[in-house]
Parts: sequence; C-alpha cells; structure tokens
Amino acid sequence: MGPESEDDNTRLEQATLIVSRAREQVARQRDIIAELKTMGLDTTSAEDYLLYLERSLMILENELMKIPKREG
Repeated sequence: MGPESEDDNTRLEQATLIVSRAREQVARQRDIIAELKTMGLDTTSAEDYLLYLERSLMILENELMKIPKREG
C-alpha cells in the first residue's frame, strides 16, 4: 500500500464523517420543523434551511462516491 492509497483512505474516512454529520443535521432540522409545526409557528425559514442542508448533503454524498475505496 503506497502513500496515495493511504491518502485515499484518510480522505474516505474524513468524507464519511462529514457526510454522517450532515445527515444528522438534516434529521435534526426535520425534527425542528416538526416541533415548530406542533407549536403552530411558521416553518418557512426552517424549511428553506432544510432545503439548503439537503442540497449540501447531496453534494457531499456525490463527492464521497468519487473517492476510491480500498479493496481488501
């Protein structure tokens, strides 16, 4: 295993962690929206932010798929 492979593994680990955290943020924002709705409050800005988070997550997931996976 050469340095390029180690760099790819580090990138893969870091990207996986970032995607995982982004998924948590999306889930949390959905919870916030649900809480706001039960309180009868306007969710427009919260939903806009959720859309931003979902788009960002999609970009991150696409980038994650581009990182070479170690075989073995």
